[in-house]
Amino acid sequence: MRRALVYEPGYLILLPDPDNIHRRLTEAASEHLVGNPDDWAGAYAAIMRALAPEPEISADMSTTSPQPRSWYDEREEGNAETLFRDDIPILIAELVERAELASAPADIRFSFGMKTRPIFRDIAAHLAAVRNTTPDVLDGVGHFLYYYPDVAAAYVRAQSGAS
Repeated sequence: MRRALVYEPGYLILLPDPDNIHRRLTEAASEHLVGNPDDWAGAYAAIMRALAPEPEISADMSTTSPQPRSWYDEREEGNAETLFRDDIPILIAELVERAELASAPADIRFSFGMKTRPIFRDIAAHLAAVRNTTPDVLDGVGHFLYYYPDVAAAYVRAQSGAS
């Protein structure tokens, strides 16, 4: 059997009013960059805040790592410009072919972290519903699953039947 484990896919186009979301993300990053040219890490943080306005964000939904500064943080900061220039336009425009997803021969499992932003939960739930399933919920983790390697490994092992 072939299985794909898809954690918090970023298909922002599946959210209500994706054009408004794109505008909010672009404005947040652009506003930050006006006063902080080339601070892509700061622009990235502004984008993440724009994904979930302050009333929805708790301390558990932060974008900072749960451990001291790590190579993950440095890598994320290095990818910030690419996220803004390349990834967000794709995530707002790329369509999911519902019929193909529904009929794909692989077992596709969508999941999200319990401490993540609600929009990522909504996207995972939407895509899981296309497959006539419910998404898996990973307890104790946020959007950046790589900050929680033990939880990620346990989930993969459980889904693969390995112990």
